[in-house]
Amino acid sequence: MKRSLNMVTLSISNMIFGQFTGGVQSAYTNIVRLVVMLVGGGLVLSQQMSIGSYTAFLVMYPQLTGAVSAILQIPLSLQGTAIASWRVKELLNMTTEYDHDDPGKTLLYPKYSSKGHIRAENVSFSYDENNPVFTGVNLEIKPGDRIGIVGQTGAGKTTFINLLLKFYRPQEGKIWLDDYDYNDLNPTWIRN
Repeated sequence: MKRSLNMVTLSISNMIFGQFTGGVQSAYTNIVRLVVMLVGGGLVLSQQMSIGSYTAFLVMYPQLTGAVSAILQIPLSLQGTAIASWRVKELLNMTTEYDHDDPGKTLLYPKYSSKGHIRAENVSFSYDENNPVFTGVNLEIKPGDRIGIVGQTGAGKTTFINLLLKFYRPQEGKIWLDDYDYNDLNPTWIRN
């Protein structure tokens, strides 16, 4: 949750900075255009510059403003690159579901198919700290048992199935499959 808020904050900062630099760029372009027309027009009227020179300068003027505009865009590009780099670094540092919590261990992939003995001991899960989906769930499903999970919408039925498939991990308690701790099992083996 904190990472998402940081990303939103950086994106908002990037938008504000982009609006600011866009405003500065627009103001600069219009001010320079006004100065060029006034000064150049004054020089032509006072006969210090020919109309041909003034026209040539007006033709070259877009290249000048284009170059300055490109320079003004550099900080915005750098900030966007910094945000993207931060996000890529964060993603590269994340563990995948195929990594063990203990870097010294690898996830188990037993050589046999699961017998289907599932135990949940005091399992609790929440998407955020203030709203637990369920707490203290204890359940045993023996091989060959068929069960139904029923409850109101939002009671946690799908979430519990997702815990059993190791899409999520419980905040408290343990889940066991054939006497293996879920945290030690490869999710592909569980899902198969």
